[in-house]
Amino acid sequence: MEIVVENITKRFGHQKAVDAISFNVKKGEVVGFWGPAGAGKSTTMKILAGILSPDHGRVTFDNRALHEFPVKLKRNIGYMAEHNPVYEKMNVVDFLLLIGKLYSVTRRQATARIANIMHLCGLEEDKHKNTGELSRGCRQRLGVAQALVHDPNVLILDEPAAGLDPGQIVKIRNIIHAVREEKTVIISSRLLAEIETTCERVVVMEGGKIVDSKTLPELRDSPCMAPCLRVSIRGGEIRQIKEALGSLPGVRRVAEIENQCIELQCARESNVKPAIFDMCQQRGWYIAELTPVPTCPEDVFRHATRN
Repeated sequence: MEIVVENITKRFGHQKAVDAISFNVKKGEVVGFWGPAGAGKSTTMKILAGILSPDHGRVTFDNRALHEFPVKLKRNIGYMAEHNPVYEKMNVVDFLLLIGKLYSVTRRQATARIANIMHLCGLEEDKHKNTGELSRGCRQRLGVAQALVHDPNVLILDEPAAGLDPGQIVKIRNIIHAVREEKTVIISSRLLAEIETTCERVVVMEGGKIVDSKTLPELRDSPCMAPCLRVSIRGGEIRQIKEALGSLPGVRRVAEIENQCIELQCARESNVKPAIFDMCQQRGWYIAELTPVPTCPEDVFRHATRN
């Protein structure tokens, strides 16, 4: 199903949790919402799932407004909440059967489907345990399983990898990869690395607003992800040094940091170090420092929010 969000706003008292955001998700696309705690991701997920109603704006699924067809559209949405509430004294199978019943799935249909879902989510060995006895990782996988019981067209997962160890994160990731060909998937996370390995597009949120939206190739080619060098050159005026460095092939940006230290942003495939050595030799300057500046995916967020 294609999802179109138009100018939605949600307030809680004086706090504007979501501030007039608009975006769309194509049918079969996997989109990740990324940002710090309090960015508005969970509120957005709840609005998409029909749990909260926006104060303004609207959400449509295949050109049908959620507020006009709430029951019919919600049957096509699978939702996992951030804190994943479960009935802790109910065993895994009974819990999934209950969720299926809430979506009007017959017991026969649910029984067959639950067997497949437990295999997909790696819950077969835990199926007779009470949900309160499950480990954190198993409980998160149960959250994904209950979102899949009624075979929805849209899967919304709010922080599915939160608090998990690397092994459990891989298991959650494998489940998403297994269903992504059949469903439109929306994930929220504070872990950009997780979004990168799972999604086709990243939507960056801060303060209830969307501050950036990129496909993964665009993300990797983002200027802030280009290689950087920290350079300190002595023997010349800082203005002359900056001009000379800026004229070198492959140098995109020159910024003075402090104490005659300069940060160079370079083209991705460039190697400007030999050119810097040659330039200094020709001009009688000497290099006091020439070190790479590590970049990480989180730099995309800092770059987006700074702009």
